[in-house]
Amino acid sequence: MPFITYNVEKNLFDNLKKLNLVKFYKFINDIEDLNISNKAILVESEKNRTLKNLSIKSKELGNKIMGSVKLTEIKIALDEAYKVLGKSNLCELSDQRTNKIKLDFVKNLDNEIDRKFKKKYIKGQFVPKDFDFEIEKFKENFLERIKYFILSKSLEAERNKTKNKINKIYIFHKELAKMALPVHGKRTAEIKNRKKTYDKAYLERDFEEYLKDESFNFNLTKNIKKIKYGIDLILNWWLKMPNSIMPTELNIFSDLPPGLEGENKSNIIKAREMFNKFLFKHLLDHPKLKTNFEFVHRDTFDVYEWWTHKRHFVFGSELQFVFSSQFGVELVSEKLVEKLRPVTVINVEDDKEDRHMLHLKSFIQKRTIS
Repeated sequence: MPFITYNVEKNLFDNLKKLNLVKFYKFINDIEDLNISNKAILVESEKNRTLKNLSIKSKELGNKIMGSVKLTEIKIALDEAYKVLGKSNLCELSDQRTNKIKLDFVKNLDNEIDRKFKKKYIKGQFVPKDFDFEIEKFKENFLERIKYFILSKSLEAERNKTKNKINKIYIFHKELAKMALPVHGKRTAEIKNRKKTYDKAYLERDFEEYLKDESFNFNLTKNIKKIKYGIDLILNWWLKMPNSIMPTELNIFSDLPPGLEGENKSNIIKAREMFNKFLFKHLLDHPKLKTNFEFVHRDTFDVYEWWTHKRHFVFGSELQFVFSSQFGVELVSEKLVEKLRPVTVINVEDDKEDRHMLHLKSFIQKRTIS
């Protein structure tokens, strides 16, 4: 759902005199609207190269026009279609691979993109009901669409010999560490010449132990489950990507929780290692994939309240695709792992001038340079 996948029937151009120009221009305009927010993916197979077909038919008409107003109008429409469809994200695949991609729309002589369907894609806001609350449908209709986008960028990088391939995934969830960090008792810490009382981080048990024993803190176990299930959903989807397009790095960032404020460096490092072990398990020593969890203290940033409402999933160091979730990685119900959490609200972020997008871009660029 974050992207509409589409193509055009090959035989649409076999008899151009039957082409309904009004409906064809409506289709062109719809794709142009979707392109503006980068929401369209044109899927082309070996047997049906839409852009190539448009180019060939336009050239053929150029030799046949001979003063025909009708043919001139058709040629202009084909040229406009070539220009607009060529701006969509492009997946040129073998017939076998194309057959595995679920298409949302295939243009024929008479059909049109549904108005409500188009409006929802452009708005880019989705709730569990859009997926019947099912994790499998969320994977198929949301996460897999992101995979197609990653594929299109990989193919684009190959065609243009650029480095535009999406190699990194970044997850920002301000409250993640605060929610999952076990605390027990109180401690006093001096920060900026002021003594304050904080919860004391309890680092003597692995997170997995709390999943087996709820007696320590029921709410803590509940939070750990929500985080684990959400991260596992993303990890399992990521690891099933074809090696040729799979991003090789996944980073998770969270604000330093109060339980670690003013703590000595060794305890902060120990807590970070606990999170890395819990979130990534056997991936920590993977020979080709890099995973990392990191605390990023709010005082690191020059911008006031930088962390406020940061619950974003970023694909690519240039923020090629970004979506936010109202509750961050808490996408999965802690009661039924095959269901989405009912309160989930997902927004596709395509405003490059948005405050959060500018913050994230600056943060990622600084890390890339360093």
